[in-house]
Amino acid sequence: MSSITHTVIVNGGFSSFLETFINFRGWLHALPVLNQILVFIGLIALTVGIAVVLYYIIQGAFKLTFEVLKAIVHMIKGLLDAFYRHATAPRHPRNPQHHRNSLPASSPYLRKPARRINSHHLPKVPPTVSAAPKNNSSLHCPECGEIFTPEMIQVMSKQHQVFCEFCGKNLEYIMS
Repeated sequence: MSSITHTVIVNGGFSSFLETFINFRGWLHALPVLNQILVFIGLIALTVGIAVVLYYIIQGAFKLTFEVLKAIVHMIKGLLDAFYRHATAPRHPRNPQHHRNSLPASSPYLRKPARRINSHHLPKVPPTVSAAPKNNSSLHCPECGEIFTPEMIQVMSKQHQVFCEFCGKNLEYIMS
């Protein structure tokens, strides 16, 4: 092995591809079979790695070119639209308030006056329990959904009004 290295140094480098291939082949055949297999696997892995890297570099270059061209097209389109709007706009606009608030009388689409909705603010009515069920233990708060405790049922039967112990809402019992 040292003799091959010595010949490479003495010759001053490889002068042609054929000479390089012959020297590589001689070096490869001088190795044991297991090392030859490992060299081939390494060369294949190196070749595949280089191919993958080149593929992604080329793909990235094409994507970058595409995006730049797309941006240029959108800029040109925006400029042409702006020029068109500028060219078709009236030169001396009338009163801007006139344009904003009304349409010309000759227009088939006349503006209708805005309809105002008068809402009556009704006072807030507290939630009520409308009818007394036959089983008082099934009463529950309409706000939080918790079942009334026996103390709440007792207070409600005396005063017809109770505060929920769980959510604090004022509940009225209406006799029907």
